[in-house]
Amino acid sequence: MAGREVLAIQDTSEIVLGVSKARACGFGPVGKGEGLGGVLSHPVLAVDALSGEMFGLAVIALWNRGPRQDLHYSQRGAEEKESGRWLSGIRRAGEVLS
Repeated sequence: MAGREVLAIQDTSEIVLGVSKARACGFGPVGKGEGLGGVLSHPVLAVDALSGEMFGLAVIALWNRGPRQDLHYSQRGAEEKESGRWLSGIRRAGEVLS
């Protein structure tokens, strides 16, 4: 990737695996519906900034939400929040793409 301008495009997606059976099997909460269970995916896609050529996935993180934390959202550090996946994703992509 040396000498190329690379975009690292990232987003989080919910993979819904069902309702009560998924939750009973240990999958965490997803979606806005009551009782939905599944996992979350946070891919970082590498794309050439000039040509639009797609290089592929630089990194991907999958995780299962656990129970709610007792510590209020505003009192948690960035890495302890789900939004920390964005910081981690760009950091890891930089390591892979350099």
